[in-house]
Amino acid sequence: YSAFQNFAHYWRYRFGAGNMMIKGTFESSLLLILLLGFCAIHCDTLLGREVRLVDYSKIDTHAKYAPKSAEANIEGLVDYLIKPARNDREKLRAVFTWITHNISYNTALLSNPTKARALSAQAVLRSKSSVCSGYSNLAKTMMTLALKREVYRVNGLAKGYGYKDGKLGSHAWIAVELDGNWYFIDCTWGAGYLDDTGRFKRSFNDYYFLIAPEVLKYTHLPEDPSWQKIHDP
Repeated sequence: YSAFQNFAHYWRYRFGAGNMMIKGTFESSLLLILLLGFCAIHCDTLLGREVRLVDYSKIDTHAKYAPKSAEANIEGLVDYLIKPARNDREKLRAVFTWITHNISYNTALLSNPTKARALSAQAVLRSKSSVCSGYSNLAKTMMTLALKREVYRVNGLAKGYGYKDGKLGSHAWIAVELDGNWYFIDCTWGAGYLDDTGRFKRSFNDYYFLIAPEVLKYTHLPEDPSWQKIHDP
């Protein structure tokens, strides 16, 4: 399902049909059409990547119902979350699911970018709220612990809330290498969206988990072009 959803979002953002954090139904109808078409022609690749239809339901349930006692510190929380994980993808998924279900977007910090940039992973864990910089700091710390190797924070611009007239907003997200391929994770956008009044609405969206570079390039623009991880950045 996620692979077909990625394709739907690719077309949506490629042709300017939407932007982040405004909930819509465009992709739902398009996804159904694409799903039927893909099944009909038995296509086994998507945007140059192998299609992986992965069932994360068990690891998602484990992460969503993590007890408060596991949140005493970041290391203990990560140990709890990845305990049933069978591979690196499931470890990353457990962290992604926990963050997106427990950290709220703090719109008050939008008017204080200096404070927002200074939010440490531990501070975000304590407050349970942040903006993209804090989400990414926490995700980078937890995912690096989970994999026992470096996971990277990417800074740049994105078609976020209020995007119009080509004006992008500052943003931060995660880059990780798996099986020789680069993927991106955006816990901020995966946690929910801002409604028309600018209020945060939690709405889990796993489209933003392990996004291929060929798709993300239409909504996210890193400060360093090399972090696009495509041949022609």
